[in-house]
This record gives sequence, C-alpha cells and structure tokens, in this order.
Amino acid sequence: MNSTINLSKQSRIRRGADQWQKIIQQYQKSGQTQAEFCAEQSLALSTFHRWHQQLRAVGLPHPVSHEEPVFVELSSTQDSVTMPPGKSWDVELQLGGDIVLRLRQRC
Repeated sequence: MNSTINLSKQSRIRRGADQWQKIIQQYQKSGQTQAEFCAEQSLALSTFHRWHQQLRAVGLPHPVSHEEPVFVELSSTQDSVTMPPGKSWDVELQLGGDIVLRLRQRC
C-alpha cells in the first residue's frame, strides 16, 4: 500500500507561473467549465482555481505565442480609400482575454 502512495506523490507535476498561465489560456479557449477542463487535463481543480486567482490578482502578462506574428505591418496603397476631412471613424481590435482596443475620431 505504501508503494501506491509513493507512486501518486511521484506522479505530481510541479508547474511554474508561465506554465499555469498557458494552461489557463487553454481553458479560456476551451469553452468548458473549470471542472470539465481540469478533469480532461488531469489537473486538480483546487490547484487550478488557486493559480487562476493568483495570476489574475498579480496581472501577469499573457505568454507570447511564437506560432503567430507579434506585429503585422500595415501599409497604405494608392488604391486605398481615403476618408474625406471631417468624417468620424472607429477601429476596434479584439486582443483576446476580453481585452478590446478601441480607437475613435469624432468630428
């Protein structure tokens, strides 16, 4: 019986804040409840909840994914549409994680 206890303790994985931030981002994209996600990923719900709260409280930045470009160059072409002077415009960028950047010009 002691060997079973030792095996379960050995199978625990220690994760750092960066790893937990990535896990939480995966959860947010999953559309699952915390309990469903943790069961599927073999995570302790209490540990997940504690890390989720800690990272929100500290406000750690989201880890950068190297799969997608960080910056995208935008250039103007001669065929682009130009706004006449005195016209209002709105630009809205959804940055993920419920963060939205809005730029507006009101005339």
